[in-house]
Amino acid sequence: MRFLTLFLLTVSVSPAWGVTNVWFSPTGKGDGTSRAKPIHYYPDFIKWGLLGSDKRNDREVVMHFLPGEYVIQPIDTEAVQASDWRITILGEGARPEDTVLKLAPNHPGGSDDGGGNWVSVIDLGRSSEYIRRFVMENITVDGNWSGQTNVNNRHYLRSYKNGPVRVSARTGRIRNVIVRNYGAHGVMPQRTNDVGAGIEVFPLCVMTREEEQTPEDGDAAPWVVENCEATGFHGLYAGYATTLMAVVTIDPAKVAAKPNPGRRLIWFRGNQVRGNADALGVIGMGTAGIRPNMSGRVTWSDGAILNAAGFNTDTGVMRWLDFTNLLLLDAVAIGYLGSAGVAQPFHENYNISGNSVRLTGYISSQNYRDFVSMPETSGRLAARPSPQLPLGRPVPAFAEGLVVRGAANDVRLADNWFTTRASEQFNRLGPSGSRAAEFWPVHRLPNQDKEMPESPTVVRNPATEVDFSGNSLSSVPFDFDRMQPFGGGKVAKLTDGSSPLIEKRTIKAMKTQFSPIGTVERVALLFTNAPQRGPATPGSSAAARRFLGAFEIVCGAPTALASGKFALPVRLAIQPTPGSGIPGTQLLAGRPVSLEVLPGSLHP
Repeated sequence: MRFLTLFLLTVSVSPAWGVTNVWFSPTGKGDGTSRAKPIHYYPDFIKWGLLGSDKRNDREVVMHFLPGEYVIQPIDTEAVQASDWRITILGEGARPEDTVLKLAPNHPGGSDDGGGNWVSVIDLGRSSEYIRRFVMENITVDGNWSGQTNVNNRHYLRSYKNGPVRVSARTGRIRNVIVRNYGAHGVMPQRTNDVGAGIEVFPLCVMTREEEQTPEDGDAAPWVVENCEATGFHGLYAGYATTLMAVVTIDPAKVAAKPNPGRRLIWFRGNQVRGNADALGVIGMGTAGIRPNMSGRVTWSDGAILNAAGFNTDTGVMRWLDFTNLLLLDAVAIGYLGSAGVAQPFHENYNISGNSVRLTGYISSQNYRDFVSMPETSGRLAARPSPQLPLGRPVPAFAEGLVVRGAANDVRLADNWFTTRASEQFNRLGPSGSRAAEFWPVHRLPNQDKEMPESPTVVRNPATEVDFSGNSLSSVPFDFDRMQPFGGGKVAKLTDGSSPLIEKRTIKAMKTQFSPIGTVERVALLFTNAPQRGPATPGSSAAARRFLGAFEIVCGAPTALASGKFALPVRLAIQPTPGSGIPGTQLLAGRPVSLEVLPGSLHP
């Protein structure tokens, strides 16, 4: 306590309401006032000293972390309500991998059984917390899932959610940040009050409110998340992650009075989300409307989603969402929208355009629910226990593009490129046995799933005012080559037979000598005039950078040689987006290929 008092006296010479800069080092022995005198990080100083509620403290704090690994408690403020804090966290290494904020092992989370057991490393979104501005750049945030040995195992049957970044702020910027080694542990068995509550984590979650705020520091939107990477998801008992998550609190009454459909509050751009080889448990993007409010005014663009579903919007009311100029490789689906059981659409004004989508084929997850949902006379679904259901039973998933679950309005799925894994690879991640290699470009869910006998009959009203113009399907599997138009156009009401995009398509076989094997788990994003990770200075991410696609390296089947060695063919290609100006997949023959494994890129 004596040391803490001394430090506060040191920084108090700053003018009232000034800026406090503090420098940290894993081995620091100074007072933190400069790079040459870094202080050793310890959690009580952050929460009770630097970010305490005392109004004598400066309300704008910049934390500089010199290169190294910091094993930390969650970074949060003392308060859990709206405040005027402006908080900046900067990694001072050359790359995000150089500076790591890693959650301490076996850090305790909440204690309730219904899903509250939640830990965030950057934890600035608790209860009604809402700060003025948040900035974080050039750093890695590690959830240390492997270190949470008290809960990261199958003997722990409650729930646990571990997410690196959760922030609620009026404006903000997160740039050049890696989030990794996080996860979600479902309840086993999953009970009726655990539906969704205890199993979904948000690794990079941004929350804000519609207050007619404007961008700061040269940013393109009030909130910008760019050039970030998310990797290393761990799931148990059906736990899953919605990775680039946005929650915008919008008053529906104010929207009715002043719609302003072109306004955007959060822009995710230039990011890469990497799922696991089994393609299970990871969703790239999403938002949720927390009633009585709605959410929306969010754009996700110019990035890549690998081995995952594209987006999910299954909670509450949402409007004005853009998913554009994205590269989805080995995707489970483009995304999920529409609300079952309602007549008035909860989901409106979706723009899903200009994306390249390669579907991965069939997958099979596991179900740990010991109940089924049955319709009541009112039409609503009610949970009914069913002890005959085996826990962990396989649940097959189809290969599908856009999944429409029910009522939605003004949905634009246009100008996208589609391809799939080859037919001989379509069951590589799915259940054993042969299934016909087929997929839906758009899957309008039926009222009852014939492959899941316990599923109830659900009222699914049709989506309305849907635009399917300009979509194309590759003539060859795996790549985007010799694109053929799907047909279709604008549909007033999406019903059976209303569009060729809701018809099943047969998957083609690979007809070239080179047949890709394995899983693509990382790509290098390709932009017009700058590297993926730009300089970490305010306003440096000018909109002149244009995302073209990604460099992809895949291996083919090895060949045994007479010498006892084997040859492994490797292919380097550019997988472009439709708006790049590149006519299709470009093979780059004769190029030397080398491999560098960065510490921040590993799946710990």
